[in-house]
Amino acid sequence: MKLAIATIGFMLAQMVFAQSGDYITLNITDVKVTENNNVTAGMDGTVDLKNKQKLQKISLYKSAGLSITADIKVSSNNSRRSSTKSGSVTLDVVYHSEYADGKKDKRSAQYVFYLDNDRSFVAKEQFVFKNGLKPRQVKLTFKGQLQ
Repeated sequence: MKLAIATIGFMLAQMVFAQSGDYITLNITDVKVTENNNVTAGMDGTVDLKNKQKLQKISLYKSAGLSITADIKVSSNNSRRSSTKSGSVTLDVVYHSEYADGKKDKRSAQYVFYLDNDRSFVAKEQFVFKNGLKPRQVKLTFKGQLQ
């Protein structure tokens, strides 16, 4: 009986902790990849992020010849001099792309959301792969919303 009560108490504590300010949800929609004027849809999704912990390898696009993944980290800011900055949230994203022939490219972006922002953004990244005199250019776009 005591074990059951302790287990229920532990589970309730975890639920309260999960609903606290340490977690946030990132919704990714309208993922599109453009190469040579050909537009292809990517993978939409929802990701739960914990404050100051990096989430590894979210797949945004995957095809036979190209894959694009992202490492995402969200963190709350703390500033003694500015209450506006102290209430802001920073989203760090590192994009990794790889062609089937082993060529890779990496891009990083940072988004800062202040108190009065709606915490949404449109990501636009460009990857360039050297291929002699004709480099391959890939553009990634998607919409993101923190909730």
